[in-house]
This record gives sequence, C-alpha cells and structure tokens, in this order.
Amino acid sequence: MDVVSIRNMHKTVLYDGVMNDNFTSKTGDFKEMAVGFIQAIFNGNDTTNGIFRLLVSIDDRDDTFALLSGSEQTTDGDCPAVGWNLCCIGYRFVKVQFIANGNTTGTCRIISVGKLG
Repeated sequence: MDVVSIRNMHKTVLYDGVMNDNFTSKTGDFKEMAVGFIQAIFNGNDTTNGIFRLLVSIDDRDDTFALLSGSEQTTDGDCPAVGWNLCCIGYRFVKVQFIANGNTTGTCRIISVGKLG
C-alpha cells in the first residue's frame, strides 16, 4: 500500500492520473492533524454522474477502510472540482475513491492539506 503523509499546511498529492475508469487514490496519513481539506480537480471531463467519495480508517490496512458518511459527490461537467472540509478528524487514514460512469473522460489531480489543532 502506498501511504503518504499529510503534513501541516503542506500540499500532498494523493492521485494524478486519468478518470477513464474507477480508481482509488494513495492513502493519506493525517497523523496528528486536527483538520484537513481534500480537493479533486478534474480537466477534460465533459460528463456527469461520476462519483467521488472518501474512505477512512484508524488502520492503514486495506480491509479496514469504510465509507465516510455523506462524503459522496457527483461530478458535473460545469464544475471542475469537488472538495471536502474535514473538521475534528476522528480517523488517521483517508483515501479518495472514484467510481466512473460509462462515459467519464479527462484527468484528475487530488490534493490534500492538514492543519494542527
């Protein structure tokens, strides 16, 4: 598993690639961060109904991640980004999962930043 550190006020890249198919980002490690922000920025996506969602865990093993309730966001061809403002983080690890619809195209870059409490 590829785990990257989400440090205080330092932009960390969790994914940088295509949106043609389903994907899951690298695992971000919030460590001692109290709040955070994750943003998915996509280019060349002219379709709707692809879904971004957050998976979170207190352990970095793949079989321990669960969907963060309320985190699902649907792509819109008129909006080039989605974001999640994470307050009072009660988990240590996070990753972004993308579920493509049959016509999804373009590229995506997912970045994150943490902040000490």
